[in-house]
Amino acid sequence: MKPNGTYFRVRNLLFLVCAVGLLAGLGSAESLHGRFQLPVEVYWGRIVLPPGEYELTTDTGSRVVTVRSLDASWTAMLLSASTSELRGQSGSELSLAASESGVYVEALYLGDLGVKLHFARPHGKLTRFVKSRSTTVAAASGSH
Repeated sequence: MKPNGTYFRVRNLLFLVCAVGLLAGLGSAESLHGRFQLPVEVYWGRIVLPPGEYELTTDTGSRVVTVRSLDASWTAMLLSASTSELRGQSGSELSLAASESGVYVEALYLGDLGVKLHFARPHGKLTRFVKSRSTTVAAASGSH
């Protein structure tokens, strides 16, 4: 017996409706964007942020924070060590602490999302971001 063409069309349509519903749920994740300025060098996870202006982005339910330098052309993605629920606080705040190696980001309070992201003390190999120098590239061609 041959498969019915209507059955396959209905199955594909059902699959499409489920996929659209799933993607719509993922697309509705709330995100937070903010700007901050650092007057001193700050350790955040395994990177060292030089003084300057920054922009950050994170999504609801995500432990990842994306930090972009507005002074230089680099972006870093930072994974929090843990999260906790935050109640009764609005607005966002970056909590800094001091250690033997310097100032580091201890936590990021996301009151509007109801989350507190905890970050580990700096240790191990750290990555320093510096402003890139412009370079000149020259090409030469010739024959023997």
